[in-house]
Amino acid sequence: MRLFDYLDSGNGYKVRLLLAQLGLAFEWTAVDID
Repeated sequence: MRLFDYLDSGNGYKVRLLLAQLGLAFEWTAVDID
């Protein structure tokens, strides 16, 4: 699974936390929206 995320996003943090809690592997890609 590939997760595109903006570091300052609270929602992205929740998704990363859930994936880690579930033990699911994911590839994290930072997105700059500035």
